[in-house]
Amino acid sequence: MEVNMKKIYLYSLFLIFSTLLFAYDSPFSNGEVDVKIGVSYPSSYSFTSGTYFLNTTSASQPTFQVDFLRNFSQGNALGLGIGFFSVPFENNNLSVGIYKESSNFDLIPIYMIYRQNFSNIGDMTPYFSWKVGYTASLNHSEIIQYTGGLYGGIALGVTYQMLLLEVQYNIAQIAITSNSPTLNVSPNIYTMNGVSLVTGLKF
Repeated sequence: MEVNMKKIYLYSLFLIFSTLLFAYDSPFSNGEVDVKIGVSYPSSYSFTSGTYFLNTTSASQPTFQVDFLRNFSQGNALGLGIGFFSVPFENNNLSVGIYKESSNFDLIPIYMIYRQNFSNIGDMTPYFSWKVGYTASLNHSEIIQYTGGLYGGIALGVTYQMLLLEVQYNIAQIAITSNSPTLNVSPNIYTMNGVSLVTGLKF
């Protein structure tokens, strides 16, 4: 647990400092920071591996994101971002029922983001963006090991002065393994997807 958390802290610090340097020129003229908060609606999934069963629900969960962007041409921006979201789940050992857990997958995606602005509609600017990166898992169990995987997404949004509104479709992976002799879990890559509705401010 300590090693994983140290890695997350190091990655987060690296991201924050590198994106601050990347997003701004010295006069801070071409940089932009977007702070977003909203609700995610993950799809419901279930799978069985040996005697291990896992099920996620589509219950809404809060999500939070910070994007650091730099405009490199007219209407185009590139940057890095970091976020947080959860997916509710339940798992258990089907054979003897000795292990059961209900919790959330708590995930921190770290990603590169590209955004393309379209022609203004009055004072509003519609845009399209995509992102790709890696998801770090905050979950820890002595029986089940959860590690992060690939992360990606697309979004359609609109800005109005400092305000923004965005609809996202995101995909995240989690690797699930276990060393327990009583819990038969083959190594699995679990792919989750869902829709998020976020709003925020740009600075």
